[in-house]
Amino acid sequence: MKVLLATFIAFVLVGCTTKTIEVKKTNPFTGTFPTADIRMMWQSCIQGHAVARRFPPQVAGMICDCVSDETRKDFDVNDIKSIYADNATREESAGRQDMLKYWTNKNLECEMKTMQPHIQQEPQKIEPAKSI
Repeated sequence: MKVLLATFIAFVLVGCTTKTIEVKKTNPFTGTFPTADIRMMWQSCIQGHAVARRFPPQVAGMICDCVSDETRKDFDVNDIKSIYADNATREESAGRQDMLKYWTNKNLECEMKTMQPHIQQEPQKIEPAKSI
């Protein structure tokens, strides 16, 4: 009976101890973009591809996924909104050119990242053996 009581007390004591677990943040996104803003950013990208780049919708969608993800990693939503606000200061409005350059570069990077696995390299030519 004493062994059973001692075992029960041991389980209670072990069960009552707390253990601190450290969780590392693995999410690279800033976490400041509401879903509606992400959808609007993606929709703007896909419309731009439909008009200017004319990629098939499936490819344009993958590129825009990449651009949206990269933007969410690199910027806080409030920074972008202040640049494009109607009452933006002159300095904030000047950032629009920088954002256009950023999105142009990200589009090109994401196009390459998306298309790279599908691009076939030129077959290497085999030189004929030289006769003796």
